[in-house]
Amino acid sequence: LTMAQVGGLNESDEERLLWGNYFSNDEPTEQHAALNLELLRYASSEPARAHTPERVLHSGCAVPVQYMDLVAACAALPLKLERKPQLVLPLIHLVVHRLLLAHPSLPPASAPDINCVRERLCASRLHARLLGWPTLTPMRELKSHNIGRFVALTGNVVRVSNMRPHVTSLQFECARCKCTETVYIQDGKYSAPATCGAGTCRAKALALVRSNARMADWQKIRLQELPSEDAAEAGRVPRTVDVELSFDLVDVCMPGDTVTISGTIKAESVEEHGGGRGASKQQKTIWCLYVDANSVAIAKNARSASEGGAAAASASNSRTASDRDAHFSPGELQMIREIRNEPEVFKLLVNSLSPGIFGHELVKAGLALSLFGGTPRPVRGKGGRARSDPHMLIVGDPGMGKSQMLNFLSTVAPRGVYVCGNTCSSTGLTVTVVRDPTSGDFALEAGALVLADRGICCIDEFDKMSPPEHQALLEAMEQQRISVAKAGIVCSLPARASVIAAANPVGGHYNRAKTVAENLKMSAPILSRFDLIFILLDAPDATKDRLLSRHVMAMHGAGRGGGARGAMQKAVALAKEQWANQPGHEDWEASRPLAERLVVSDNDFDPLPSKLLRRYIEYARAYVQPRLSDEACALLKQFYLQLRGAHRGSGCGAITTRQLESLMRLSEARAKLELLEEVSAEHVQDVIDIMRESLYYDHMADLSMQVVASGGWASGGAGGGLGIGNRTNAGGGTGSVAGLSKTKLSKRFLDLLEQFANCKGS
Repeated sequence: LTMAQVGGLNESDEERLLWGNYFSNDEPTEQHAALNLELLRYASSEPARAHTPERVLHSGCAVPVQYMDLVAACAALPLKLERKPQLVLPLIHLVVHRLLLAHPSLPPASAPDINCVRERLCASRLHARLLGWPTLTPMRELKSHNIGRFVALTGNVVRVSNMRPHVTSLQFECARCKCTETVYIQDGKYSAPATCGAGTCRAKALALVRSNARMADWQKIRLQELPSEDAAEAGRVPRTVDVELSFDLVDVCMPGDTVTISGTIKAESVEEHGGGRGASKQQKTIWCLYVDANSVAIAKNARSASEGGAAAASASNSRTASDRDAHFSPGELQMIREIRNEPEVFKLLVNSLSPGIFGHELVKAGLALSLFGGTPRPVRGKGGRARSDPHMLIVGDPGMGKSQMLNFLSTVAPRGVYVCGNTCSSTGLTVTVVRDPTSGDFALEAGALVLADRGICCIDEFDKMSPPEHQALLEAMEQQRISVAKAGIVCSLPARASVIAAANPVGGHYNRAKTVAENLKMSAPILSRFDLIFILLDAPDATKDRLLSRHVMAMHGAGRGGGARGAMQKAVALAKEQWANQPGHEDWEASRPLAERLVVSDNDFDPLPSKLLRRYIEYARAYVQPRLSDEACALLKQFYLQLRGAHRGSGCGAITTRQLESLMRLSEARAKLELLEEVSAEHVQDVIDIMRESLYYDHMADLSMQVVASGGWASGGAGGGLGIGNRTNAGGGTGSVAGLSKTKLSKRFLDLLEQFANCKGS
């Protein structure tokens, strides 16, 4: 076949040049002609003609081609592309290239071109980037029968190598007649010409002209599969696959990104290091699969990419992609709308978190706020953004359900990573610099915090971590980035994740005569990073123990009547029936503590499914950005000043603006939970109730030392008028010295004696 039969254009030098760019070692065949006729229908479509030569040259010679546009014009082409990508892909590049050369904005070949657009376009090699491939192939199905097929994969980028030049063609020169011959390199392999092919020369001495070698940017990344909810995959080591990026795809992703890769599965021969018993390297050969990428689409939401297909994750291949790339089906939007219209959305979502754990409503409320997060806001004069992801620490006695709540949280979060403190290292949490065995260069390998970017990182057994591991978290928790200065690599990786940690006290049980830092043996800087610190105490209580035992028996199918939750529902329903018509009932209902208002009282309560809850959280994080109202700002300011005033002279850790920023983040998360664009005073009041039950209020602000407006001291019970009076703490126990060590208690007692004497003397 001639060029005119295959290309549909007149045979010319320009056409031969284009054919050589994409089919260097092939001649036109009937199969090329049949595929070309199909692609001409796509070339005549409106989406194909929307690209301009100037824009393509500015974007690095990359032309995005949507899968749906290709199917609309050529219905049978995707199946041929999946089975024979090495034949169809270069032909798509060629058709798109010829279409741009025929663009009306380009002058004819014989006309002068001031900007040399036509000349630059002819000399370039275009790449049609296929986006929106509908079928995602799991990594467990990447086997030998997939070699040579076009697939789409989704996973986390865990390793990125340095960019290196890759030779695409070499030029050899004959020493006798000075004729040159070009050899194109495919998959890293080439054969040098044995003799000169010019006329009757047939000389065998051909020299390599290194200065005329053509090169392209090349990079290798490692892709790790996303966590699977399949029970059969539990306990398996996550599968990985290497991906080769070239040309404009280099440096479009970094460790921690969730990407969708479309490309061709290839195999390369690698000698087995060490061999077997008595076996030589020539007798032992293994084949490693890798992906030759055609397109890279960054999806900021891992779950949407894995459940909604590649089309949900392939909106763009640039670093500017945001959470708004997530796509929602009409059915999902309808379910989100129904959840939003529930009368008590906060109660529904809180009780849908780890429904197998009885009680702990305020702790679950804090977890729910951490899932939604606040609103990112720029920092004035710094060019960055303030932290919007709240951190939370749960400290408690064994058997309180901390690990189960963290496990559930990591599965329901749109992007969640679960690690255990006694089996992780500081580099495993942040980032590791490793040496690539093939190239010898150093590469970055992402840790847990980088993989959890824009998500949740759950750290269990937080107290089992060593001090160096805690220090590695300081920058990530406050600055939300991880700085690396190792092996000549100096860079910063994003770690915009909420850290949810659970810890056990030293000795097994929490000692109320010690501070949290003394109970956990942690430094104050790491504790000050947490927005909320909850203490769960296993205090004996006959009523609570009876309800808890009924709940556990019902969970295992050995109880009747719905367990403890059913008993509480019946009691609450009976109380409502008796007191609903009494005067002042509505005021009493509104003034109830948040912990009581969050208790489920409906007999037919059904928690939200994990998948639906995940999509609701994903929608809120992507589309809702609430702002503080004037009433909310005033209430936050008033509560913060009360904290500062009550703290003055207590001798404990300082109340700083970090606590004010924590209140703002949690208030925005409270409004985002209801898909509202404005934070109201009621939202702030709920956050204040949560803060009062957390450790920051119990340990710093409400130490039973109450300053009266007149400057005197309120009389306490056990303190004898010194303001050390007793109160009931969040754990259910009583005592005025909760959270204070004996040394600090003595110092505080002497300070109060001196201040009390000064007040009496004046």
